[in-house]
Amino acid sequence: DLGMGHRIERKTPWLSKAQKAARLAFAKKHISWGLDEWRRVIFSDEMSMQTGANQKMVYVWRYPEEEYKEDCCGATVIPGFEKVKVWGAMRYGALSELVVMPEKEGQGKLNAVEYTSVILDGELLDFWMSSMEEVGYVLVTEDGAPYHKGAAALRRKQYEEMGWIGWGPGTWPSNSPDLNPIENLWHVLRSNIRKRKRQPRNHKELIEALQEEWKKLDMKVVEALIDSMPRRLQAVIDAKGGCTHY
Repeated sequence: DLGMGHRIERKTPWLSKAQKAARLAFAKKHISWGLDEWRRVIFSDEMSMQTGANQKMVYVWRYPEEEYKEDCCGATVIPGFEKVKVWGAMRYGALSELVVMPEKEGQGKLNAVEYTSVILDGELLDFWMSSMEEVGYVLVTEDGAPYHKGAAALRRKQYEEMGWIGWGPGTWPSNSPDLNPIENLWHVLRSNIRKRKRQPRNHKELIEALQEEWKKLDMKVVEALIDSMPRRLQAVIDAKGGCTHY
């Protein structure tokens, strides 16, 4: 009679007051950007996936319109290294190569030197250079992961002499996957792998599946995600810096 239902608890990143304020400030600063600006932005990120991932659902009591209300969502934290970790980047009209991150003994976390060597000096640099040749000016985004700092920050300063412009740690709002449309592309990638008739059963098969499905991603989906940026910023403003349905 009240209109409430027993519904699945949504998982959202936990945000501090400072993080909400930073998200709100970023959204207000760039809300005037149009599609032309966002279509010149490279979005990059890492993703982990493993075979037989736990899909347990948690239910909560809420009204239909309370889907993303803070106390109706389950806060998540950034997970550690999983069985296979990959890196990718996208911009309007193009995808980078999908890079399989090197395995570390004991599944330790990536560090800044390794990130610089494998990604920043590798596929990200190549993708940035090819994008500059194809469309002219582009801006590179990287989140605030610890390994995006240190040696990686020093390398970016060197690249700035070549015309590199980017948003990284300290500029891109922390704990904000809803502002990075490649997070939604990761969801599509995972879903496509789970739809495969034969599921990957080991490390080698999972890598092959990820690379195959990455190459088959629909560019129209990529472009639609890029074009959602103005709406994402407005959603953050409407939520006063809080989490959004993206």
